[in-house]
Amino acid sequence: MWHQVGLHCTRVSSSCPFDVSGFTFAGVPGVVIGHNARVAWAFTNLDPDVADLYLERATDSTYLQDGTQHALSLRTERIAVAGGQEQTLVIRETKHGPIISDVLGEVSRAGQQAPVGDAGRTRATPCRRCRWRGRRCGRCGPPTASSR
Repeated sequence: MWHQVGLHCTRVSSSCPFDVSGFTFAGVPGVVIGHNARVAWAFTNLDPDVADLYLERATDSTYLQDGTQHALSLRTERIAVAGGQEQTLVIRETKHGPIISDVLGEVSRAGQQAPVGDAGRTRATPCRRCRWRGRRCGRCGPPTASSR
C-alpha cells in the first residue's frame, strides 16, 4: 500500500527546493508522510469512524421508531450520466439518514439475522440506513434536533 519515495534536487535552490523523503500511495504525487531537513510530518489516525449502519423497519412511506410509525422524508435525485440517460432515484430518509439498502443491493444483506423488534406490529421490512457524520458539519448547515 505504501511506497517509499524521495524528491531531491541535484542542488537545492529557490528554483528547485525539493529535498524530502517519506512514503506515499501509488499514483499520488508528493510525499504523504515524511521529512525534510527541518520538519517531519505524519498522521495518527488513518481510518476514523464516521458512519453508522442501522437496521430499521420501514414501509413505502413510514418507519418504526420507539413503537411509533413516523413518516419517511422523500426526495428525488436526478443523476446525469455521460453518454447515457439521466437516472432518477427516490431517496427515502429517516430522521437519522437515507435508507441505503434501496440503492445498494449488497447492503440489504447486512444484519439479516439481527433482531429488529416485533415484526408482528407492522408489515414493514428491514432496511439499512446510514448515518454519516459529514452531514452534521457546518458545510451542510447546523444540525437540527431531527438530525442528531
